[in-house]
Parts: sequence; structure tokens; C-alpha cells
Amino acid sequence: MQRLKISLENPRLIAQNIERGNLIPFHEISAALKNRTDHRMLNFVGNIAAFVPLGMLLPFVFKNNRLALTLTVLYAFALSLLLEGTQAVLSIGNFDVDDLLLNAFGGWLGCILIRITTLVNAHFLSLSNLPE
Repeated sequence: MQRLKISLENPRLIAQNIERGNLIPFHEISAALKNRTDHRMLNFVGNIAAFVPLGMLLPFVFKNNRLALTLTVLYAFALSLLLEGTQAVLSIGNFDVDDLLLNAFGGWLGCILIRITTLVNAHFLSLSNLPE
């Protein structure tokens, strides 16, 4: 609560935290892929993996199957933006636009994986119901 109070009393501090972070899309992603250190790869894979479960669950919430993928990516992006914004406000971690992209990609990937799983399951169920 102390960090929040300090940030709210000094709005310039929030702006400085954002400016100190990465505001250039794909900057950290390309750096991670060019110079594959353990830390960078853990950050890269971790940002994707953290949002895959969300991407797998959200399609079950949405009634319109055609919009499920789009809404899942938007919700993943919005949640990621909330988390990155919280880091800037509370002065914990660094704001990174690439985290937004990787998190949204993780949500997309989770949605695609659940769609593939559903299709494969439906296919095998239809095969098991064939007359012998």
C-alpha cells in the first residue's frame, strides 16, 4: 500500500517507470531470439505459457464460437495490460510492451490448442460410434 500511495502522490513516478521499460514492440523478443540466454528464454517462454491456460478456458465462456478466438486474444491482452500497468504504478518490475504481445500470443495459442483438441476428440468419438 505504501508504494501505491507514493505513486499516487507522484504521478511523474508512474510515467518514469513506463519510460524506463520497453516501449518498442518486438525489441526484447528479437533480443531474446538473437541472444538466447537462460534468463531471456525463460522470460520469453514464461510470458507465453502463463496465458495458455486462460486461452484454453475462455472459449468455454463465450457463447459465440466465431468470436471466441478474437475475444480470447483481446481478454489476454487486456489482462496483460492490467498487470503491466500495475507494475508501473507500484514500481515493481518493468513495463514491457513485448510482454503484452507474448501474453496475447499465449492466449491465442491456448485457444487454438483447445480447438484442435475438441476437433480431434469429436473425430475419434464419431469413429467410435460407427457400426461394425
